Amino acid sequence: MRLSATTLLVTALGWISAATAHTIQLKSHSRECFHETLHRDDKMTVSFQVGDREFGGSGNLEVDFWVEDPGRNRQYFKQAISTEDYSFTAHMDGKYIYCFSNEGWTSNSKEVSFNVHGIVYVPESEYKQDPLDAEVRRLSDALAQVKDEQSYIVLRERVHRNTAESTNARVKWWSLFQLAVLIGEGIFQVWWLKRFFESSTCVPNPSRFPILAPITSENICALGYKERWELRALPFGCNVSTITLLTAIISVISTLAAIGLGFFTVWAVKRVRRQWREGKITFNLGRVKRAVLLRRRYRGREIGGGDRSEEGDARENAETRPLLG
Repeated sequence: MRLSATTLLVTALGWISAATAHTIQLKSHSRECFHETLHRDDKMTVSFQVGDREFGGSGNLEVDFWVEDPGRNRQYFKQAISTEDYSFTAHMDGKYIYCFSNEGWTSNSKEVSFNVHGIVYVPESEYKQDPLDAEVRRLSDALAQVKDEQSYIVLRERVHRNTAESTNARVKWWSLFQLAVLIGEGIFQVWWLKRFFESSTCVPNPSRFPILAPITSENICALGYKERWELRALPFGCNVSTITLLTAIISVISTLAAIGLGFFTVWAVKRVRRQWREGKITFNLGRVKRAVLLRRRYRGREIGGGDRSEEGDARENAETRPLLG
């Protein structure tokens, strides 16, 4: 069976439009515009997804998108969107312009991946309906959709990877900050407690002078007898030096515990990420709720005198285990 030239042209245009996929870097406070020349009753579809290649970006993946007709009138306008799939039919001949704008956002540059599909309008009187032609065009549209979905999945994976890496970096720096704070706190505690149990004032000690000599504390200070006051009578027979030593030991232990907790947090986050990627961690709240309701139903039968045999228990386990995964 031979296909007409018009049919081949339509099919070729469909394949070309399916292959029209672009990726641009949209810098901060900038816009990018493209145009397509269409004829009356031609159909055009623009689908795009916004991503971010930069590590540790602001996380704002929104742009402004609009389409202008040949008369420079905006026939479609959307603000603050990250993905869109817009289709329209040309109502006049000329250039149709579609733009991506990052002018209203102060974040870093963004990556916009977009696809353009076009269907040339051909009157039915110009060619005969051919089932093979219709099937080829249907397969072409399906392949275009598959390619769009694949591009979307790749871009979403990149966005999620950047988010996970940014989260890991924040956890790391937060752990280092906690470690620095705890070390500083331990040093301050040792210094403060040591200073708290010391006194640089003059303390009278009349035992060093004759009892008959009326020497006051001022006279003792004038003679150079400056002594540090030490608290001798503490519980368990501890003195000041012992308390200082115990405080230092406790501070070191708390610091080491904070370091271990920080490393454990980073290790746990990485382990959960790895298991999530491998599909070992799954949780479906709907299945858990159904399992709980099913167990309650069997418990109601048991309380109401229902089937309490081993066969009933086996049937209950067989029905609830698949729901719990």
